[in-house]
Amino acid sequence: MRYCIIGNGAAGADTALSIRQNDPEGEILLLSESAHPHYYRPKLIDYIMEDLPAEKLYILRNEALAAKKIGVRLSTRIDSVDPAVKTITTHDHEIISYDKLMLAVGSTPFLPPMEGMPMEGVFTLRDIEDADKIKAWCRGKKNIVISGAGLLGLETANAIRGLCEKITVIDMSSCLLSRQLDGDGAALLQGFLEKKGMSFIFDDCVTSLSGNGCLEHLNLRSGRQIPADALIVSAGVKPNVGLAQKAGLVTGRGIIVDSHFQTSDPSIYAAGDCAEFENRCYGLWTVSKEQGRIAGANMAGVVTEYKGSVPSAMLKVTGIDLYSAGDYMGTTAWSMMKLEDHRYLKIVYADDRPVGAIVIGDAEAVKLAQKVMTGKAALEDFKKLMS
Repeated sequence: MRYCIIGNGAAGADTALSIRQNDPEGEILLLSESAHPHYYRPKLIDYIMEDLPAEKLYILRNEALAAKKIGVRLSTRIDSVDPAVKTITTHDHEIISYDKLMLAVGSTPFLPPMEGMPMEGVFTLRDIEDADKIKAWCRGKKNIVISGAGLLGLETANAIRGLCEKITVIDMSSCLLSRQLDGDGAALLQGFLEKKGMSFIFDDCVTSLSGNGCLEHLNLRSGRQIPADALIVSAGVKPNVGLAQKAGLVTGRGIIVDSHFQTSDPSIYAAGDCAEFENRCYGLWTVSKEQGRIAGANMAGVVTEYKGSVPSAMLKVTGIDLYSAGDYMGTTAWSMMKLEDHRYLKIVYADDRPVGAIVIGDAEAVKLAQKVMTGKAALEDFKKLMS
């Protein structure tokens, strides 16, 4: 059996390892457009803030994969897939055959339409190369603006605090982390971040850019104009579906997969940011790893069903402990909460089963909430924190 995997991110790497675990003899070839070995993408924030060498991000070097008899080809772009004859064609016209193929092609940062683009000084953060550009450009600048108050936007804002004088975060929603926090949690977090020197503009967005080829001002939907030496856009991601569409696979927002991660072609699988399962694209590192592990088992003939993931999030900002998971609003369940000046605890449950949680400002409570949400601790243990 010859397995080919396109993409060496979380889903691709874990697919390769899972295949090898379940099929000791099959031939595995991992291909990636990236020039870097598999690395821990969430640590790009530390890479910017601590000025780490790129090698510090690497998780799975090529030698480690070679020891497991997994072949690796970096700096290799795949131009097309031909399901009829089970081949892929690389950018330099090499044709590679497969028996089973994994598309772990990830996603691309979404860049909303802004008049004045392209403009020097506008960035997104997705890979090591993006981080290098941001570090080089922002160092010594006065006004840096982050568009997007989600996890990555806030973590990026915190990471570049030491590079510039002033950081402003703009978001179309009315609060921070609108997908992970309720109003009380968002207000508490905003207070913590304002003490770190960040300022926020809500219910607004960038509509156009001003500058003579190099960014100088941002014009907002509200009519405001603010100075900006750099704009870092953190507005979500778009699943990479182009290769799948070109191959004739069924796509929606992402590449449509079933509970075994098979696409509309039974010999082709998809997992990670590019995959759409039951109308959902998760776009989370931990979920991509889980999907890769399950997909790899299925590719190797060990039937394993995927039932979806419970998304969770942690904010990687020094001095702020934050965890959110599941249905934190609990519109059809019971909830308990405790709000104090320095911390916020909330648990949502139904039939004595936890369905969502929020913790801010308490490291030990974060650890307990994680255990409760993963079934490793009792719901009652968390409830005691609010008594």
